[in-house]
Amino acid sequence: AIDDFSDNLSMKIKEKNITYICEIDKSFMCDSDILMMENIFLNYLSNAISHIDYDKIIKVTAEDMGKSYRVKVFNTGKPIPGTDIENIWQSFYRADKAHSREEGRFGLGLSFVASIQEMTGEKYGVENKPGGVEFWFDVKKKL
Repeated sequence: AIDDFSDNLSMKIKEKNITYICEIDKSFMCDSDILMMENIFLNYLSNAISHIDYDKIIKVTAEDMGKSYRVKVFNTGKPIPGTDIENIWQSFYRADKAHSREEGRFGLGLSFVASIQEMTGEKYGVENKPGGVEFWFDVKKKL
């Protein structure tokens, strides 16, 4: 289950007193390279932990898109400025440079996500939502 991937970051989640909610059904089955999917999910989850604010909630969901699922990782916090939102997928780009340096982050995670999704022909993205930010990626369903 995709929720098992979050075990890798459970200590950080606990340290920051984050409420972690995963609403992905156990029947969620995808036809994807497990390591690539885990890499994408952990990058999104790590970003959510780093940029969390306000109510400190991370919510993971999946939407059935027909032939694929759209996995979404939402975190409460400040929106990504419009000037940064298009650049965050570039290697070494950091919207919050000081914050990233404190945590030893280098701006490579989202470029890995972009590369993986482009290689597999799947979509990915980010959207500012009321009260936070939602990153998403598509993964083929197991038929």
